[in-house]
Amino acid sequence: MEIKTTNPSKRNATRKGISTRSYDVKQKRHIATEVSSGRITIVLAEVKYNIPRTTIYDWVKQYGYDIARANPPEQMSEEQKDKLSKLQAENEAAKKALEESRLKVLALETMIDIAEKELSIDIRKKPGTKQSNG
Repeated sequence: MEIKTTNPSKRNATRKGISTRSYDVKQKRHIATEVSSGRITIVLAEVKYNIPRTTIYDWVKQYGYDIARANPPEQMSEEQKDKLSKLQAENEAAKKALEESRLKVLALETMIDIAEKELSIDIRKKPGTKQSNG
């Protein structure tokens, strides 16, 4: 798509070698769609269209909802749904194991605190302590 300025009088103003121009909505949507769909990166769009990447980010943000609504995600296949369910179950199991590990650490630290206090001994290794060659 060829980009044309809608305000030629602004063509001479530059910032870091990038021209200051006005673009129509169709052009903005086209560039935002290219970036949003992954066909082109923002950096490549900046070079290709000679438009600052901050402007392109703004367009993607501004038109992203419209682009997503125009291109709804594909429905998941049964295989993908099964895989998702398995991954969610694994995730829940990992969260549960993590919580159990945290509780175990808390219990062990509490036990050490009580033993140190009641027995008046140092159980935890102090910083800088050398290992014995036992």
